[in-house]
Amino acid sequence: MTHRASPRFLFGLALASGLLLTACTDDKLTLTGKRQDIDIASIDDYRATDSKLVGGGYGLTAPVTNNEWRSSGGGNDRRPPHARGGEQGKVVFYIKVGTGTGYATPYPVRVRGDERPQSPRGQANVANISPIVADNKIFTIDSSYRITAFDWQNPGDTPRVKWLNALTDTNNYNYGNGGGMTFATGGGKDGKTPLLIVTTGFGRVVGLNANTGDKVFEQDVILPIRNAAAVTNGLAIVKTIDGSVYGLSLRDGRKVWQNSALAGNGETVESIGFKNGGSAPTASAGRVWIGYFSGNVAALNAAGGGTLWQDGTMKFTVGDNNRYREIVGNMVLDGGVIYAFSFGGDAIAFRADNGNKLWRKKLATTDNPTVNGQTIFIIDADYNLKAINKATGNLFWNRIIDKYQFPGTRNLTLLDWHGPLLVSRRLFLTNNIGDYMFVNALNGNMLAQGQDDIYKTDAAPIAAKNTILFVNQMGYLVGIQ
Repeated sequence: MTHRASPRFLFGLALASGLLLTACTDDKLTLTGKRQDIDIASIDDYRATDSKLVGGGYGLTAPVTNNEWRSSGGGNDRRPPHARGGEQGKVVFYIKVGTGTGYATPYPVRVRGDERPQSPRGQANVANISPIVADNKIFTIDSSYRITAFDWQNPGDTPRVKWLNALTDTNNYNYGNGGGMTFATGGGKDGKTPLLIVTTGFGRVVGLNANTGDKVFEQDVILPIRNAAAVTNGLAIVKTIDGSVYGLSLRDGRKVWQNSALAGNGETVESIGFKNGGSAPTASAGRVWIGYFSGNVAALNAAGGGTLWQDGTMKFTVGDNNRYREIVGNMVLDGGVIYAFSFGGDAIAFRADNGNKLWRKKLATTDNPTVNGQTIFIIDADYNLKAINKATGNLFWNRIIDKYQFPGTRNLTLLDWHGPLLVSRRLFLTNNIGDYMFVNALNGNMLAQGQDDIYKTDAAPIAAKNTILFVNQMGYLVGIQ
């Protein structure tokens, strides 16, 4: 990747190896090491094209200061806000939250007197769960399911640890990868307890008191869960890797219903799931929409779990030229329409109420799409950053992004990009080797790019309180304003 530099904007990075601001310190973050000039376009660049997108599409909604990011994609509808954040390009905190990506060390972790060994040496862990923000707290999970809640009242504050909880009985690390977090209200026996719903790659759903970290309930659904729960009608909706969907009570975690109408063999589904992810359930007003690894799409009644409609247009079939149809990225609900993308090259806009198709295009992605205004932003399977007209599926603009590090050499590495996160009319992307970029969301022009270890991440970034947040491969929570 070619890196551009300009004296317009100073991007301060915490690069020195000696910088260790852990989750338990009261010290203020001091940025040290080499400072790097990054080319960020002025606001005039946005004003010039703010009213229209290239190709005649309507402009984006105005960026807002959102104080919460409650679940994967921002909320139950999986439609992230157009957030403010990252305008200064300054790393404002860098806090150790636990074990990162890599090989775990053999020493035990002690939390609240509970001691358990980490995974044995040689067993790789992946820190691939994004943080969430709710109720003036940041919640993080490391690759060993160590959960931390930070008090975070104001954007300028350094987050302070409120509680820690290391989930116990998680020794089956072969299935312990992935999961997610969702914030919910109305939980517990009194129906008033704020909950952190934790889904795990070892088939367990845990409800924690979001104020204290104490366990409210625990439920075993047998097979691994690769993404976050959705919340509606007093239920946490979770989907396992075989396509079984459960409605669990927020009061005690009991199974209220189960829908396995489109469930397949868990091992088969897992074998074709090349990316460590899986679309989270999408929910709103008593309905749930599910995107399956098989490519099926279905709408369920949240009250009883019955199927309202289903569509197999994107369904995977054996011998289909290995064109996997799995729906890995979240399906997004916006304006009464469900937008679904498969890896096999199908993108369909469904009417959410009855499943009628509004348009179908040849588009593929394995990441979560971002929908805003009249536009859908995706990173497609061929490593293009695209802006798409959400009313028609037609292209507004396209930008090619790098697919490999060290192409043409023995050290060739496939890049794994995360995003696009829409912040202040820009798209922010990071990847697994520390590349990052800001792209003008209105026309696809590059605004800033660079590379540093602090940006190495295996999970999507989020934005809240004018701050971009992500957990990197070293197990640090990074905040950028």
